[in-house]
Amino acid sequence: MDSDPGFYSGFFLGLLPDKPNGNNLIKVASFEVGTAFRRVLDLETACECKFAYGEMIHFKQLTDRLAPKSLVKLIKPNIQMYHHDKSITDEAVHTIKELHVGAANLPASGNFIHPDFGEMIDTTSVMSVGSYVFITFRVVLHDRDDSFDLEILGGQKMDENAKNGLGNDKTEEFLNNIHEVIAIEQTETAIWQSIGMLVLKGYNDKEVTSGLRPQCIIGLKRECRHQFETIFKIGDVFRFESSPTLNNYSFWINKKHRQNEIYRYTVEEQKPKGLEIQTVIESHHSTDPEDFKLKADTDFKDDGTPRGDLNEKQFAAIRMALNPNRLLVCIQGPPGTGKSHVLSIFLFKLLKDGKQAVVLTPTKEALKNLKTMTLKMVKQRAMKLHPHALMDVSLFKEILNTSDAADAAIKTIRQWREMFKNGEMDQEMLDEKRNGLTKDLRQQTLDLIMQNLRIVFATMESTFTLQILRSNHFNPEVCVIDEAAQVMETATWPAVNQMKRIVMAGDPKQLPALVKTEEAKARQLERSVMERIIEKKDQYSWIMLEEQYRSHRDITDWSNGCFYDCKLTNCTDMNNTLHTSLDPKPSKTYSKLFNPLVFIDTCLETDPTTRIRYYERSVVSNTTTEPNNTYCNHGEAELVMKHYERLLSMSIPPQNIAIITPYKGQIDVLTAKMNEFVAKNEAFDPSNLTTIGTIDSVQGQEYDCVIFSMVRSNPKTTIGFIAEVRRLNVVVTRAKRHFIFIGNGYMLHKQRFHPNLVCGIPAPGLMTREVKNNFGQNFQPFIDNSNDPRMIEWCQEFIENSRKPDFVQRRRDRAEQRQEEARIRAQMDFEARELKRKCNVSNGQDPPPAPIP
Repeated sequence: MDSDPGFYSGFFLGLLPDKPNGNNLIKVASFEVGTAFRRVLDLETACECKFAYGEMIHFKQLTDRLAPKSLVKLIKPNIQMYHHDKSITDEAVHTIKELHVGAANLPASGNFIHPDFGEMIDTTSVMSVGSYVFITFRVVLHDRDDSFDLEILGGQKMDENAKNGLGNDKTEEFLNNIHEVIAIEQTETAIWQSIGMLVLKGYNDKEVTSGLRPQCIIGLKRECRHQFETIFKIGDVFRFESSPTLNNYSFWINKKHRQNEIYRYTVEEQKPKGLEIQTVIESHHSTDPEDFKLKADTDFKDDGTPRGDLNEKQFAAIRMALNPNRLLVCIQGPPGTGKSHVLSIFLFKLLKDGKQAVVLTPTKEALKNLKTMTLKMVKQRAMKLHPHALMDVSLFKEILNTSDAADAAIKTIRQWREMFKNGEMDQEMLDEKRNGLTKDLRQQTLDLIMQNLRIVFATMESTFTLQILRSNHFNPEVCVIDEAAQVMETATWPAVNQMKRIVMAGDPKQLPALVKTEEAKARQLERSVMERIIEKKDQYSWIMLEEQYRSHRDITDWSNGCFYDCKLTNCTDMNNTLHTSLDPKPSKTYSKLFNPLVFIDTCLETDPTTRIRYYERSVVSNTTTEPNNTYCNHGEAELVMKHYERLLSMSIPPQNIAIITPYKGQIDVLTAKMNEFVAKNEAFDPSNLTTIGTIDSVQGQEYDCVIFSMVRSNPKTTIGFIAEVRRLNVVVTRAKRHFIFIGNGYMLHKQRFHPNLVCGIPAPGLMTREVKNNFGQNFQPFIDNSNDPRMIEWCQEFIENSRKPDFVQRRRDRAEQRQEEARIRAQMDFEARELKRKCNVSNGQDPPPAPIP
């Protein structure tokens, strides 16, 4: 870029309707190369302005200084140095290719200085010294003023960097063959100084499938263990890094998904010959399609699968899944509607008919849950099943490692190692013989289980399914993908490439698809295939389960109205509240604290000394293998434990309670407080029975009582993870009879109680006043008690800007805008209540009329 005086660049944000002096008025996030100048400005130009949102433009000022409404002349550059992704219409995302980063470009942790763009935010520590194939960044606009930041999303280093750093051919070859990059430590960065180095203590050779587990510090895939032994010796010091591989991203870019027939069927405008568009059963249809009417003489009413187990929608979903003419069936299962129950019956039906299938899930927890439910169904129906019929990789390893052949193989490999140490065998021969022996042993075990194998259970990324599919004895009828809404589309199609039919089950209104790389996030590849299908559900075999059997109606009303258009019917007993199980009963003062839905709002604490306890703190979590900047809130943790102890004192079993929070840092604090509680109460140990976890870890689970700690509480009103409202849908719907939300007042506007009530201090009780940020105009207490440098910097900058008249006026304007938005929201809330009231009336309920706003 040029750095001539008066020459500026910027990111195009829109063409404004005004036409001053007949010229165009454009909004640009402007910056000047080589200076710290950055401002979002409305600029006047006589030039044509046909730009995409976020596109980079260059211009020269025609006035004395660049200011709002300045006249500029647009300049077209000779060379386009940076790539703008125009497919992303709501964000300004750019890619910089072939970039070299030196130490001078990294002045501090979390910051990167680009020669053209200047300072960039690097919160995830993407950047380090070396050469990059590319990096991706986005423009972050600030609501508080007219400034903006550039935030790095991800990047990929050049291969030469790894080669120069290692200088070992065998090591380089090894690094190319495994998912985790292992490198000998040469320079300690700040992040690795906090981890410390790992020392290889020894190998575990007691199991053929164990890979390497040096004192349980690491675990490697089986195919990597021999290369590791070749490179590293006992006592070597090494570390782990996450590999920047982009397998899913490359799969998408190379358009390999288009080779799949089922993919083309779901996407292409012209369907392949012979693949007709399937009939849909939608919840608002008064009459189902003729071929799927639930007739009394249906052939599905056979022994072992009674119709009485299923409601109408569940029954229809199973019949759709069993129809061989439906290549793709999509079952949307909102929380508590029996999705897993439906899938377990479907798999049981396949087993009963002697058919084979593949079951894939994005997580091990979901896989274990579905397999357990299927085994339970088999046991309930008294069906005789071979121990190898339902197979997963854990069971396969157990069969392999406990075989007589495995014991003999381990002894043989140990003998070969001794021969290698004594010089009787070279490394190449040792590797060849060892690889050949373990390969033959695995194949023998596969041949053994194939005789009785019916259903294979695996995660989406597991290679175990591909090994099974190589056998001529395994011919699956269908591939079932559970929690399909959590699977990125590009990860779905390689796994099902060899399948005849697919049955997807999940809910896009809960946890979104998992995207591992920032590059993929920048390309919006996190959208799952299920989400795309539901957007065009009239073209597919889609059905939504609509009867909810888990949560009290007061808990599900919010979820039902926000996500499911009030289509869910509550089938739980309205009288089955937590109050019926409390012993002793609480006093009248605290009775409402045990209602189905409760919100403890820490904003209501006005005492300056006390409310400091409810400020967030930045911490480094020790629950992961890598240091991870996260957050905790000691005040909320105290409230959580007080309510937890009160539930236990009122005869609620600890296994019926879950404590959930979005942040691992808060899990650390809560775990420590739980240990303190257990130490003081030696009569029992509830810590082994009570779940303390993140939102993602409890997906698919249910509990009588859920205590949720929001954690975030700051003047900037940044709420972090739960800004994704689908995560709130997950956490709220885990509760069956009691959900208590402890946080800084951003979700619920009813049933808000002062935190003193949890502490046993009678408070004003039910609060109805407006939810506000509990900091006022004085940020100094937060600054004094915070340990988050970025948040402190924001507060200090805000205080400095508040002394400027134009800043104050902009805040007044925004306050008026928020008041107008609040009025519109109130009107929308009124309309939503009216819709909910009509829904309840149609379901046979008679709630009071909605109040007029």
